[in-house]
Amino acid sequence: MKRLLGGSILLFLFFLAGCNETFETIVQANNAEHPTDHHRFEIGTPHVVAEPDGFFIEIMLTSKDPDYVLDEDYLFAISHISIDESGKEYEAQSSEKEHFVTDQDQDAVLIRQFFTPALESEAPSIDFTLYVQPTYYEHEVVFNKLDEHVRSVEKNDLTIRSIDIKGKKLALVVEDVHNVKGIELALKQGQEYIYPVSSITDHHPHFNSFHAEYEFAQSLPNTLTLRMRRPHLDKIIWEFPLTATEEIINTPAK
Repeated sequence: MKRLLGGSILLFLFFLAGCNETFETIVQANNAEHPTDHHRFEIGTPHVVAEPDGFFIEIMLTSKDPDYVLDEDYLFAISHISIDESGKEYEAQSSEKEHFVTDQDQDAVLIRQFFTPALESEAPSIDFTLYVQPTYYEHEVVFNKLDEHVRSVEKNDLTIRSIDIKGKKLALVVEDVHNVKGIELALKQGQEYIYPVSSITDHHPHFNSFHAEYEFAQSLPNTLTLRMRRPHLDKIIWEFPLTATEEIINTPAK
């Protein structure tokens, strides 16, 4: 049964509208050699399913990371307009999403979007874009059991590339998917947070990274628990340009 389009169109508008908490909307095009590659999920081959009055684009995503649930930690949308090889445009009319577990116990979602008018060719090539918005980002990120041997530890897409502890001083190289300016650091000891008495920070905005040196009032332990607080969260949208070239499965007219 087709479901009226609250789904994709409203979701797509939500992506672009932004919200008060968001600092900036960042659309990240996937320029990888394989456009369906992503470290958190796998994008299956899109299918075209013909109907008498239009067609569906179907696409399935399966999770690669058990820490994130596709139906809870992401929003998905297919572009409102799809285009065939001749340049003809088709408009979305309805959208639906099904969350399930595969026979291999993989977390998965199936997205189906209905377009009109009907296709004119028997084996078309349909271009469209899949938009994915991660919704799992948090302002506060806590890193446990850090020492000088730790390299490239990541949590919530915030990464500590290196750490150096010497007496009262702590040096870090940090990267984030969000704007790094204004990130606040504190040392957690028990239920208390201890802030540095001074800091020197060198930002690299092009890479969303910074190198910082902090000095505390007392000597630091060899193993640390650090809290980093992001002052703002950007709206991140991953963009996947795709082409549906599967053989059409004709559905009998009712």
